[in-house]
Amino acid sequence: MNNNKAICPICGKPNRCALENGEDITKCWCSKKLLSKNVKTMEYTSCICEECFDRLNNAVEVNKNR
Repeated sequence: MNNNKAICPICGKPNRCALENGEDITKCWCSKKLLSKNVKTMEYTSCICEECFDRLNNAVEVNKNR
């Protein structure tokens, strides 16, 4: 497990979190995304990357429509 807050805990790639780079949350890619309720309940030790976010959000939407 990687404890680096700038690394996505799912894929191990940089998560590009604005807060971890000392920027305001409004500068972060996640501030422009809608998070499904099911994904909100998942807990991680650091922010996930945009690619994993989209994959999880899409998976939740697909399963919801079945």
